[in-house]
Amino acid sequence: MGEGDEALAVLPWKGQIKPPSGFKRPSKNQSDPPNIELQLEWVHGYKGNCAKNNLCMTNNGLAYNIAGLGVVYDPNLHTQAFFQHHTDDVTAIAFHPNGSLVATGENGKKPVAYIWNTETRQVLHRL
Repeated sequence: MGEGDEALAVLPWKGQIKPPSGFKRPSKNQSDPPNIELQLEWVHGYKGNCAKNNLCMTNNGLAYNIAGLGVVYDPNLHTQAFFQHHTDDVTAIAFHPNGSLVATGENGKKPVAYIWNTETRQVLHRL
């Protein structure tokens, strides 16, 4: 048996995880985080089974919340834009009749609610 094979009985996933090609393991003395910036490209999914009125047609697409995000989906261009100011799961969303304003509220010890524009994703008010 190779090194680490004894763990496969307890951790069957261990043999399936491989580092990306070209990956260089950092030295054990490295204390600085890597200089990497992630960018959200697409959100898959919609949670509509335990919430009401959390999807609305806006002036520029469909707006809804998922996890800690507000999402605006344009069905004509098949693109998504994201409101990413929340630091916890968004559990409440309300839509203004004008079609361009949304209010979202989050969970947490010090929850925050935002009123934002669906076209620009700019914060108008932080509550």
